[in-house]
Amino acid sequence: MDASTAETFKKMRDGGEITNAENAIILFREESLALKKKVRIGIEFVITKNNLHHLIPTLRIAAENGAEFAIVSHLIAYDEGMTSKAAFDRNTDRAVDLYEKTLKDSLKKGIDITRYFKTKWKFNHTTEEEKIIKAVEYMIAEATKKGIFMNLQSIMNRDSNIQTEIERVFKEAEIAANKLGIELFLPATAPKTSKRCDFIESGSLFISWNGDVHPCHFLWHKYQCYISGWEKFINPVSFGNLKYQDIYEIWNNPEYIKFRDTVSMYDYPLCSNCSFAPCDYIYSEKFEQDCYTNTIPCCDCQWCLGLFQCLR
Repeated sequence: MDASTAETFKKMRDGGEITNAENAIILFREESLALKKKVRIGIEFVITKNNLHHLIPTLRIAAENGAEFAIVSHLIAYDEGMTSKAAFDRNTDRAVDLYEKTLKDSLKKGIDITRYFKTKWKFNHTTEEEKIIKAVEYMIAEATKKGIFMNLQSIMNRDSNIQTEIERVFKEAEIAANKLGIELFLPATAPKTSKRCDFIESGSLFISWNGDVHPCHFLWHKYQCYISGWEKFINPVSFGNLKYQDIYEIWNNPEYIKFRDTVSMYDYPLCSNCSFAPCDYIYSEKFEQDCYTNTIPCCDCQWCLGLFQCLR
């Protein structure tokens, strides 16, 4: 349920009707009463730059129709044209903090690091330009020392205004949800440097329609999407099928155990923020390994960075 008006809903869901979403909530509520079984009903809202201000009115509509919770997720761009609609910052929280601190400290000294790319490749540098280069190089060294992935071009071109607006809307949404009595699950506004896989940490798995057992939503099916503006090929990872094995056998499959153990170490790169991206390691049609030599394809997962919450 991605909008509070019929017109915007049709645009978001390609001709969809908001009344159908409302009726679905009512239908589940009525069936729950008829069966005398408690069914916890909620909605999912995919947030973009186009529907950002529909979030709070949509929460109100959902609550009025009996929804008890709302999951908000950022947009997965399955088409290159959709990338500009994504509302999240592509740069990690710690990278932004380091950049903003460096920018602020440099400006106090009369150094404007935003001019870095205009000065870096000049044959001769003025004293002022040398200070700019040194300030940025120091920032890069600090990022490396602290294990922070930083894409310079991305972070210097970031739109801080949209991030400020998202943070404001999210704060107001939390207040509104509390008043409405609806539990609200919000995504991060920027990728989190500290990775966390909710599927692994909670002991969850993902079962597809045909019985295949997958470790998570990210690796559920074959698709192409655009992460940080680059085309990404995702291939499914499955450790068994319920038609042939029970769930306990699959869960205790040595390969699946090894997969979970590797993921839980979180010792893999953050490719979407890497200055060397896109590279052949992860943007080829078939993933083999990342630059850390891990054979698990989690280095470009946006779920573990707190951005995507689809089918949470």
